[in-house]
Amino acid sequence: MKFKCEADGLNLSFFFPEGNLRGSPGKKGRKNGAMTLDEREADHAKYCTGEEDGVVCPSLMLCRHYAYENNYDGVWGGTSSAQRTQIRIGKRKFDEV
Repeated sequence: MKFKCEADGLNLSFFFPEGNLRGSPGKKGRKNGAMTLDEREADHAKYCTGEEDGVVCPSLMLCRHYAYENNYDGVWGGTSSAQRTQIRIGKRKFDEV
């Protein structure tokens, strides 16, 4: 199974908080340009879900599960860190993000 970001040759730092490629805790609310980290993650998640170009990543759920199980920060499987926290505490369902 191929990841859309990998197939497109996208720089993976696009999806993660600055300097946080492995998902160590990021600083919420830090400004990155005009957006906070949470806003940037939500915006970048659109790439995975196909909201940007109409092409959904074929590994979307695999990636989402991986981040959820490992408690990673950043954009994984079309979800932001904040969205996965909402899933974890029961405010959202896993497949309704």
